[in-house]
Amino acid sequence: MPRADNACAITSEEHYSVLVREVIEAKAAPKKTSKQYRRLKKYDILLMGASTTKLIKPATSDENSGRDSIKYYIHYDEIFDILHASHTRTGHGGIHKMEHNMRDKYANISRPIIHLFLKHCETCVTKRAHPKKGVVVKLMVFKEVNARAQLDLIDMQICRHAEIMVTIIF
Repeated sequence: MPRADNACAITSEEHYSVLVREVIEAKAAPKKTSKQYRRLKKYDILLMGASTTKLIKPATSDENSGRDSIKYYIHYDEIFDILHASHTRTGHGGIHKMEHNMRDKYANISRPIIHLFLKHCETCVTKRAHPKKGVVVKLMVFKEVNARAQLDLIDMQICRHAEIMVTIIF
């Protein structure tokens, strides 16, 4: 799946830990390399508790509210729980509702990832599936009696009666 220019790939937990370590080292380094400058431009660290560190997008001041907005980077192990929580919070909303709901909080969740999640949501798949409509047959009307015969096949799969699936009318 091709990546959009503004999307960041979701990484494994091991690569995520490596990125956290590289950002911490880049912040502590007195003389930084070009790789460290790139890391600091793209990532920042947020300490949560004594031992938990999260990768975040460097804080920028939000013009509308005047407060700093924090966008988290996530890894594979967190993606399902975050998407599922957002999806149920939006009332099994579609791709645009979920994207709008998560755009302010997460930096690396892209539209193709949301679309892939929605394709596998059982509730949404059943909501999208429409029942088959029965075939409407026009009656043939003739002036002469017994000139022709007509067989009507009525599909009973939608509203089954016992094991009868098809009814034939002559």
